Parts: sequence; C-alpha cells; structure tokens
Amino acid sequence: MALVDPKELSARESERVEWKENVADCDDVVRTVVAFANDISNLGGGYVVCDAAEGKDEAGFRKIFLSGLTSARFKEVENRVR
Repeated sequence: MALVDPKELSARESERVEWKENVADCDDVVRTVVAFANDISNLGGGYVVCDAAEGKDEAGFRKIFLSGLTSARFKEVENRVR
C-alpha cells in the first residue's frame, strides 16, 4: 500500500480529493466515499479530508484550515461508512 502525504491532500481539492468542512451529516461522507469507490472515470478512487475548511491566509492566498475530528467522532464516521 502506498503512503499518502496529508500535506498533498490538503493542497487543493480535485477529482480525487474532497474536503468536508462539516461532518455533522455522516451520510454526506458516505455518499462521497461511494462515489470514489464506483470510480467511473477510472482515476483510482479518492480521499475524503474531514473537518477541512477553505479560507484565505494573511496575504489573501487560498489556505486550508484543518480542525480535525475527535477520536469518538472519527469512529462514528468510520463505522457509518463501513
């Protein structure tokens, strides 16, 4: 299994990377994971970065703000996805 660099995933959203700012709705995460699993475009799947908000830094450039999930919330989302 290839290692994934979190900094690379947080660089920008793309066809293979989806940022979820609010993970209050687990079903939204599940729908995204299912879409990546179906992989109609044959891109090799994708990644969901939870609790990542897009904003601007002090110079006005786009920046991602990662707040993270508590371990309990992570387990809840993980179990729902499964």
